[in-house]
Amino acid sequence: MNIALIGYGKMGKEIEQLAQKRNIEVKKTFTSKNNLSGSGLTRESLKGIDVCIDFSTPHSVIDNIEAVVNCGKNIVVGTTGWYDKLDEVKKLAEKYFESIPKGPEPRKIHTVEPEQKGERRVFVKREVPTPYLLITYHVPQTGSEDYYALELLNDILSNGSSSRLYKSLVEEQQLAIEIGTYYPNAFDPTLFYFYAITNDGIKSSQLENAIYQEIDKIIENGITDPELQKVKNQKLMEFYRTTQTINGMSNTIGTYELFFGDFKKLFSAPDDFKKVSKEQIQLVAKKYFNKENRTVGILFTEEEK
Repeated sequence: MNIALIGYGKMGKEIEQLAQKRNIEVKKTFTSKNNLSGSGLTRESLKGIDVCIDFSTPHSVIDNIEAVVNCGKNIVVGTTGWYDKLDEVKKLAEKYFESIPKGPEPRKIHTVEPEQKGERRVFVKREVPTPYLLITYHVPQTGSEDYYALELLNDILSNGSSSRLYKSLVEEQQLAIEIGTYYPNAFDPTLFYFYAITNDGIKSSQLENAIYQEIDKIIENGITDPELQKVKNQKLMEFYRTTQTINGMSNTIGTYELFFGDFKKLFSAPDDFKKVSKEQIQLVAKKYFNKENRTVGILFTEEEK
């Protein structure tokens, strides 16, 4: 499948990354520089495109929709703020597409990556001052039953100077100069990332083992009430701040429609975060952060003996 992105902001770039992971080619990208009021969307520029995805702006989206349907192409719109013109868009859709019979449903993707049965390790030789470390664990896709617990665990581990990894490994033990975690949005089962750069004079094995010790503390002892409440407050403030702007609301609606299957689920997101318990955090850490489920990558000038 070949797609065209109309708008190349945060959501446009995220869709591009997801498309690459699913072997979907982004053939064209349109911005305000090459697509003023839909003028760049022509039969020639959209030749070979199967579907256009719009995350542009409220004042340009109607022109984009009209230009795309006039070319006989499909369009998915994630942009918000134009619903006062919804009747106009419906008329365009009826004019260009109502007479086209519905085709067969596409075959559902059923390929699933086999379960990892043991630790994998890779070393990459590069001229860097100190070792770089990347540890990944297989975790489920966005919208799974463990999603909200993993999101909060991500923040407990590395969001801010009071997070577990930063406080212990950067400030107290001074094993790392940079450390963090990352749990990306994904349609399919994905990875939970731990990344770090060792401090001067520190071996990669020292930092790696220290990270495992911090993980084991959560697996064995769980987290505290203040920790959980702190990250819940952070998530709620982040959620509400994001939805205060048109762009933020557009991104949020698009994210929930794409990854959760229904944009209406965003309305229950605050309560879904609030419902997560300490026990759930401990459970997902134990469930996914184990040796058999991880891959370790080290980048340095020479492999440690």
